[in-house]
Amino acid sequence: MRITLVRHAESEANFLNMYGSQADTGLTDRGRRQCAFLAQQRDRFDGARIIASDLARATETLRLVLGSGVDATFEQVWRERDFGGAAGMLADAARARYPALFDFEGGGWFAAKTEDGESLADVDRRVRVALEEIVARDDSHVAVFTHGGPIQLSICAVLGLDPRTHMRRFNVENTAMATLQSSPWGVVVTGWNDVSHLPSEERTGVFKV
Repeated sequence: MRITLVRHAESEANFLNMYGSQADTGLTDRGRRQCAFLAQQRDRFDGARIIASDLARATETLRLVLGSGVDATFEQVWRERDFGGAAGMLADAARARYPALFDFEGGGWFAAKTEDGESLADVDRRVRVALEEIVARDDSHVAVFTHGGPIQLSICAVLGLDPRTHMRRFNVENTAMATLQSSPWGVVVTGWNDVSHLPSEERTGVFKV
């Protein structure tokens, strides 16, 4: 079987460097252009069972790429992390108010959460269960339209890597695709951060020093 994980297109929160969390932030004009470019390769999803996060930026990406009438299952388990009180905050403000979320050197960041949000450890548990359920069904192809965090955690799960030390090493651009494939050795990674459908000026989410 094959699993294609697709990150949503650029959202308003991405553009503003804001924690979109589980808020229903829509796509930017650039995000909609990104979808149009990916839609030119929609045949890559022919015959796939479609799953998507139920958040607006993921559902809008799905519908712009595959059409408004696409048959899909919308699942909360594929949502981005719930940042609780940090949702909607700009990155610098979130760092100032919730320093434990950014305790990368001390190692506390993975288990840290706001008073009413999720830790990345919480997200990791739900994503692993969702991924295991997909693999157990053994469809020929499953495409999941989701968010950066769940994709990074899925890759760590498949590769047997500790997300506390490896998750942040996997960059995921907007509308990037990661591809997983079953093999005699289990599920393996056959594609990562594929944005070949985008011209360079439409790429976003590139790590910059």
